[in-house]
Amino acid sequence: MVKSDGARRGSTFVFPGLARVWGKLVSAHTPGQFAISAVDFETSTARSPANLSRDSHRFLSLDHCTHHHTFKSSTNYFPANRRSAYQGHQACIAITSYLLERNFYTLISQVIRQTPTQSKISPSLISLVTAPLATFPSPSPCISPIFTHIFTIPLLPNRIPLDSLSRFITHIPFSDRYVLEQYSALITSSTTTEDKVHLVANLQTYVYCPSLLETRWPLSVNVSPFPCSPSFVEVG
Repeated sequence: MVKSDGARRGSTFVFPGLARVWGKLVSAHTPGQFAISAVDFETSTARSPANLSRDSHRFLSLDHCTHHHTFKSSTNYFPANRRSAYQGHQACIAITSYLLERNFYTLISQVIRQTPTQSKISPSLISLVTAPLATFPSPSPCISPIFTHIFTIPLLPNRIPLDSLSRFITHIPFSDRYVLEQYSALITSSTTTEDKVHLVANLQTYVYCPSLLETRWPLSVNVSPFPCSPSFVEVG
């Protein structure tokens, strides 16, 4: 459906277009109307890259609640007498996979990074980060991009509202060492030295993760029992 002329271009139009597609899919329940929505989505790709980039960031920063509700409703909204739960779940998997392939977490990361550190991001944006984890069975393909793009954000804990913090943490599989170990190599190879410093600092704030902290990085990591200690992370 989308011309393969680069992931970067794809990421610029996916959010405005998908908002319409997803909304119609959830409300229509029928393959016929989903096909019409796909035509509308195709039309959205003709817009200029500058407008698409602007609109995608505006959509994420101002209207991410819409995405959050469609994420949550798309797996449960399809009535049993019209579409099976399996079909609804498969549709949600297809749409979520489409988002992940087009830099879903990269765009969310950009929005969070643009928010001043002293300001709190919207709780709906936090829910948007964790919502795809409920779509896939474990291990989820969302794990790597979450750690690569979200947990490398400087001072991430300071940006999350206190009333959203516990909900955010409970959705991340920190305790599943097997899952984390599967993605450790990919996460570390996809991040810069600066990213790794922020990753370790953010992880230590929440929980001790040996599978990530003991990975061979181009860092000398000194883990202190007190995350706020100046000697927590040393780059050498």
